[in-house]
Amino acid sequence: TITGPLDHFNAEGRITLADGSFRGYLVARGEGTYRRQNGVTTINDFVINSLNTQVKLSGAITADKELDLHVAADNLDVGSLHLNLPEPITGRAKFEGKLTGTPDSPVFNGTLTADTLAFKGREMKNVAGNINIAGDGIEVPGFSFNEAGGTFRVNGTLNVVTGAVHGGIDVEKGDLALLFHLMDVPVQKVSGRMDGHIMVGGTAGHPDIWITGSVSEGKIKNVPLEKIDVDIAMENGVVTINQFSARQGQGVLAVRGTADLNGKLDIEAGGRDIDAGLVTALTDSD
Repeated sequence: TITGPLDHFNAEGRITLADGSFRGYLVARGEGTYRRQNGVTTINDFVINSLNTQVKLSGAITADKELDLHVAADNLDVGSLHLNLPEPITGRAKFEGKLTGTPDSPVFNGTLTADTLAFKGREMKNVAGNINIAGDGIEVPGFSFNEAGGTFRVNGTLNVVTGAVHGGIDVEKGDLALLFHLMDVPVQKVSGRMDGHIMVGGTAGHPDIWITGSVSEGKIKNVPLEKIDVDIAMENGVVTINQFSARQGQGVLAVRGTADLNGKLDIEAGGRDIDAGLVTALTDSD
């Protein structure tokens, strides 16, 4: 129904869209009711179906095309989002929040939850947090998940075009080997439970990483260690060990130095009352 003059008309009715797209995302079908009055368009329960995901929109669009919409998406295919990550995050999630900005430059602010998401072949469980998307930037002011008995709390930013990343991860009882795997730190046969903090910079494809904290239930090539205190950085392919202090019974081991992943090692190690097997494990190149 259309009423009023053509240059300032009012309208209301039902709209149906089929086989379209929005900013690169396929839209199989969209349907809902609308009302336009005094230049403001109000949308009620507009439902979009795309790639097995259903998105519900409601709210208003001003005469200047400013958006003020509530968004709710169930069964969202995270892998289909254009996040430009070096390794994809896959799985199904629920998103609820606000869509503001303009159709050409939308801004999303909301919460994302999922029972399970997968990253680099590992499952992240009980995923929940806030996410803000504007232009090329993704901000995660607070995000948490559980993995292999550990709890991880993440905050940071990512530019999906340049890959620039900056943020931090608080770790509680985190699987050390898992952390090395997720962050592409080339350390093998080292395990344990870490409590500490990780800072991340650089780019998603080639991150710089700083790790500080303590490790319990530690092992180096199956040689047990009671506690390890670490302060380790990896920048531009060079690992710097500022602190690696380990206890084994009454024994103490300390390691410092640098290791160029594409070049030489410059490592110093010292200790007392330690198992000879630990020395063998450290000097064994396997």
